[in-house]
Amino acid sequence: MMRYPLAVFAAFLCTATVARAADKPKILVVNLQRLIDESEEGKRFIKKLQNEVADKKEAMKKEVMVLQERQRDLMKVESSNRTPKWYEDVRDLFERIAGIKAKEQYFIAKKNDDIARAVTQLVQGARTEARTIMSKRGAWMVLISRTGPLNINSEAGLKEEISQRRVLCAVPQIDITDEVLKAMNKWFRENRSESDKGGKGANK
Repeated sequence: MMRYPLAVFAAFLCTATVARAADKPKILVVNLQRLIDESEEGKRFIKKLQNEVADKKEAMKKEVMVLQERQRDLMKVESSNRTPKWYEDVRDLFERIAGIKAKEQYFIAKKNDDIARAVTQLVQGARTEARTIMSKRGAWMVLISRTGPLNINSEAGLKEEISQRRVLCAVPQIDITDEVLKAMNKWFRENRSESDKGGKGANK
């Protein structure tokens, strides 16, 4: 039996999918990165995250600069004048600077977890809206494209994309990201809290 390479089969699959999609698409695509970058909820979260990271880095930078200045002063002491107290002070400064770096790593890890939770919430909201659109379109499924158009240069790369369940191919007519964004933004505007809206209860 002739065994066709996986790449040949995938190329046929892409061609067949595009041909059928031009008539009546059965597979719809949502670009996850655009949901994060362009949805009102996503943009609000990203801005909040950027501000928090900037403030934290600035505070840590100032703290380290003070300690480093103290370090420079201590290192000016002649070796013949370095007492046991001097060595204790130097050790303490090194430990404090290392502690700040450890705090920074902890902060970064926590923010990465916050990002993961926020993306999960966005995907859950997108799934609700996508199901409605999928039903209206009579589609079979909605796939998530995480990084936009794919660039597959080898059979190994193709296998990797398949194993990650990412989009193999799509035509513009079946990308419903705009519709999902519109529905999500409408829901967010109608349901966000008074404090987010800056209403009367914002400062209570």
